[in-house]
This record gives sequence, C-alpha cells and structure tokens, in this order.
Amino acid sequence: MTRSFRVLTRLAAVVACVGLLTGSVVESRQLNIHESDTYIAGYVTVDTPSTAGEIFYWFCPPRDGNVSAPLNLWIQGGPGSSGIAWGLLKEHGPYELKDGALVRRELAWNNNHAVLYVDQPVGTGYSIAKNASTYAQDEHAIAEGLLDFMYKWYALGHWNKSNPFFITGESYAGHYVPAFAHHIVSVGATLNLQGVAIGDGFTDPQEQVLTKPLQAYGFSLIDRDQLKLAQKLSETSSQKCAKGDYLGALRARSAMESLVSQSGINLYDVRIFGDYSEDDVKTWLNQPEVKAKLNVPADRRWHTDPEVGAALEDDYMRSWGGVIPDLVNALPHGVLLYQGQFDWKDGVTSNQAWLSKLDWPDKEAFNSANRTTWYVDGKPKGWIKSAGKLIELVVGGAGHMVPMDQPEAALDMVTRFIQGQPFDDSSRAADDNTDSNSSSQGEVSVVAARLGRAEFNIVI
Repeated sequence: MTRSFRVLTRLAAVVACVGLLTGSVVESRQLNIHESDTYIAGYVTVDTPSTAGEIFYWFCPPRDGNVSAPLNLWIQGGPGSSGIAWGLLKEHGPYELKDGALVRRELAWNNNHAVLYVDQPVGTGYSIAKNASTYAQDEHAIAEGLLDFMYKWYALGHWNKSNPFFITGESYAGHYVPAFAHHIVSVGATLNLQGVAIGDGFTDPQEQVLTKPLQAYGFSLIDRDQLKLAQKLSETSSQKCAKGDYLGALRARSAMESLVSQSGINLYDVRIFGDYSEDDVKTWLNQPEVKAKLNVPADRRWHTDPEVGAALEDDYMRSWGGVIPDLVNALPHGVLLYQGQFDWKDGVTSNQAWLSKLDWPDKEAFNSANRTTWYVDGKPKGWIKSAGKLIELVVGGAGHMVPMDQPEAALDMVTRFIQGQPFDDSSRAADDNTDSNSSSQGEVSVVAARLGRAEFNIVI
C-alpha cells in the first residue's frame, strides 16, 4: 500500500434520491490516489423487474481536465469478471499493481476521456445481488440493469449527461455491449450514445465455435486425432445452437475447449503456458484499508461469484451479431471490433467467421475491402479493414487482453475511435517502402522473435 493512496477529508457527495431514484445509493467518495489525480468510487442500487442489487463503480475523469470529454463505460466479460480488477487494474485504468503496491499507469485510457469502470452484473466483484432470485438470467435483464444504473449514476452529478457516451468491453462483453447498446437505441434512452467497441468478443457463438478446432490445430494445441474429435464437438455445439438447445450447445463447446486446454497453453494467449491470475488484485481489493477508501462496506468481500455465470447458462450460446447492423446504422461513430493476434479463445478467426456472413447494406464492400497495415507513431501495430461505420482491427503481438499486451496500441485505438479519427492515416516508418494493399492478400507474416509484450515487426 503506497502512501499516495489516501482519501480527501470530505465526501464528494451524499445524494438522497427521490422519485424514480429512490433507493439508488449514494454515498460516493473522491479518492486522491496519486498526486493530483482524483477519482470517485461508490455504489448505485439497481432495481428492475428482471434484476436487482448494488453495482460498484470506479469513475476516472480525464487527466487532461476536459469537462466536455466523452464518457467511456467499460464492461468486462466473464460472465462475472470484474471491470475493476481486469479493466482498471490489469489493462488500462490509471493505476496498476506491482508487487502489491498501486502505481501510476502512464498509458491509461482516461488520459484524454473519462472512463467509468463497473463490476456488473450484480454479484460480480464488489457488487452484490439483492437475493438469489435477482441475478441476471439473460441479456435483457443485464441491459435493463445497466440502463437503470446509468440514469441513476448520471443523477449523482459526476459527469455531464450531454457529453458523448461510448460503451466498450471485451470477451463476453461481446454479448453485453451490443445488447445494452441495442436496448438504448430501441427504447430511445436519453443517453448520448455515439459508438461501441468490442475486443475479442464472444458475439456469435454458433459461427465462432466452428472455427476453433482448426485454429487450435494450426496453433499446435491439438494433434490430428484430437482435431477430429474437436471438430465433431464444435459441429454438435453449432447444430444445437441452431435448434435452440443452448445448454446442450454450451456443454459441447465446453467439452471441445477442455480437450484443447489439455495442451497446457493459455487459451487466451497461445504464446504462454498457464492461466492468468487475479490473486494479486483479489488480495489488494480485500484489504480493509482499500475497501474503506473505496467506500466498500467492511464486511463485503471482492470475489468471483459462481452464481453470476450459473444464472446466465442459457445465455452463453445465444448470438448478438444480428444487432450489429442496427448499431452501425444508428450510432455516429459506428462499431469497432478488435482482436488480439494470438487469442484462441475469441480471436481473429472466430470473429471474422460471423463478420463475413453478417447481413447488412455494406456486406459486399466490407468483405471485398483491402486489409491495410495500421501504424502507431510510424510503427506497424496491426491490420485494419472497414466499410461504412464498421471497423475491424487486428492488434499484432497481443492475446485476448489487448490493452494489457499492447498498451500503446490500445490507447491509440480507443482514442482514434472515440475522437472519430481515421485509422489509415498513420505515418509509416521512414524505411518502410511497402505497398499496404499487399497485406490484404494475406502476405504479411510476423517474423519478430519478440512474442512477449513488446512491439512486433512485419515483412511483406
């Protein structure tokens, strides 16, 4: 615990809500965690016909002090993964943990826009469900709960509701993000939603599951005999999806993934062995002094609640790809879909499978578009393909957790998207005389030996 983690001597706000906001918590605290940075953490009570409980949030205003800056709501996947633990502390928040101490992250997403991190749905992380019957059981419940949360959160006065609003997330947020955004558009919610971004999204399970065995074989995670079994299981899963047997589809998919996991490789990043760990954040977030400064009740424990995922078992294998065209059409900034190059779980191949079949006005233009190289400060960082307001970005040298693996590229990506800047105008390295269109022909190969967290090189 660093000395710089301290609380201002006064509460930022104690709000007594009335009318529609009755019971929506309330007491939030400003945290002066490091030098001049100020953040606000607290709870909002959600209460809808389909879900109820308290959602914990940690709000990070922009470091540049721009009060007119957009607000970016970050939603973690899982289901049941904590946006505080992963999004904020491990990926792109203003701080990260090193040797148990909180240190400043320079390449934070809130450098130039506001970011709101949440533990959702109820039961996730610091958040709690009202009772056993109020866990969200589908995306409709989650979307209703998030909309209730956002209305009540804005009422606290932490940020201007008229500022541009974006929703971003990764993994199972491939369900959460399109479902919530579509709900906002469908009900005409008074949120200034401008665009959505999904990283390594689990969005169309029926299509995505079919790509995974051959990709696993290509990554040498399984042998030829295992490939045959994996293909049979993935086909069974997809067929059951088509018939509406979502639990059966989930069981077949889980069996296929268990087979692949026997390799010992991290399925979220095939460059490394072993699973990711959240032990460090679990220890830190459960310290009494940390909970006190985050306005978390002393008896409340940060944890991964298995009931969150169990309640959503019938939701896993349902597709949300079909609402993407509506969002592309309705939102000024459209939709950004990005994937890490080395993610097997929900990576490039599986997302391109459903994207290529997506029925929308620019389908032909998107499928025939050239894939060009994306540069950040003159260095190649990935590949981009787009048509209309739909952008697909492959981030080189990254696994499932793109901001953790390639923080500089991830910050450039989200900044460009939120600010409406093009991705294809980046200056090239001085000694790069290649034709970017050739990358669309599949002739780009990664040759760098740096398969860790560093940049990568390409040759044509």
